[in-house]
Amino acid sequence: MFNLSSILIIFKKELLCLLKNKEAIFIMILVPILIYPTILIIHGDLLGQLLSKKSSKPIEISFIQLSQNNKPVSEEFKELREFIINGSTNAEKNTNHEIKKKIQPKYIFNNLILTEKLPILPSEDHIQLVFYPENATFKKGEIQIFFNSENDLAFVGKAMIQGFVEDYNAVLLKKLLKENNISLDVLNPLVIKEPQN
Repeated sequence: MFNLSSILIIFKKELLCLLKNKEAIFIMILVPILIYPTILIIHGDLLGQLLSKKSSKPIEISFIQLSQNNKPVSEEFKELREFIINGSTNAEKNTNHEIKKKIQPKYIFNNLILTEKLPILPSEDHIQLVFYPENATFKKGEIQIFFNSENDLAFVGKAMIQGFVEDYNAVLLKKLLKENNISLDVLNPLVIKEPQN
């Protein structure tokens, strides 16, 4: 059985042998210090080039209203399109990070289309925002977003659109409540307050 002092003696002996071997020290210490940063820099550059090449092709966004009986284009859908365009433009202007600027998708916003049948998705660089109008008082319609899930930039575009639709929905809800003389407090029936000392 080895005791602790025997193990320490062997460890000390091996460490002294290793310190005498300059080549081993060079390989163990200097090579990782030189190689790992180089690998990370090359990998980062390649990834940046790949993403910027992908992002150089713009994502086309179509706004389609599916409606029967020749209904006119919904005013809310027109407003939503402008809301998305303005929000996207502001987000692009406010991006300060250089890498984010390089990989951020570019968007082309098409005009509104009024049709009775859903068109086929033209390409993988295309997103279709489809609006189904409703007649109910407080339900303005339903939105579906069609895109190619294999295209990373289209996926990013779809997430951006979803965010803007949710923001516009909040604006629309406040507007509807105001039009019907309903207080905005109904949106927060319970309010948490800090206790007073």
